[in-house]
Amino acid sequence: MAGGVDELGSFRKIDVIRDGKVINSIDLYDIFVFGKPSYGSRLKSGDSLFINPAKKIVQIYGGVNREGQYELKGNESLQDLLNFSNGLKYNANGSSLVYEKLEKDTIISNSITIDDLGVIIPNAGDTLFVSEYNYRSVEIIGAVNTPGKYTINAVSYTHL
Repeated sequence: MAGGVDELGSFRKIDVIRDGKVINSIDLYDIFVFGKPSYGSRLKSGDSLFINPAKKIVQIYGGVNREGQYELKGNESLQDLLNFSNGLKYNANGSSLVYEKLEKDTIISNSITIDDLGVIIPNAGDTLFVSEYNYRSVEIIGAVNTPGKYTINAVSYTHL
């Protein structure tokens, strides 16, 4: 009824307040990402929901199934970020990842590997980019033995 959580609000920490006390905290990622069917105790008349401010928003884009900004809890890693984005796309180049970290007034870009994702704990404002292989579709018709549609590497396409 309130129109949802705004861009400053947390999807990961929504407090249920009853009689002036927090009786439960809801993490909506449990429902949205992990498909858990409920969040715990039922709401009662007089309960309040307090949407805490989001603390750590990290971005992922490129060769992932669901690009976007995701809220991470304190100990969640870049691997968790990749999981929230539904993993790598079919054409992702998993050997070409770039992690951009904000440090004061500078953006530091580092090439990392898939194995690094589980050990890097990002900070708010950091970004993970996953490179993609580019493919094109061509159709070959006419006096050929095997006409049809073919998928080729975009680099090969420039040499036709």
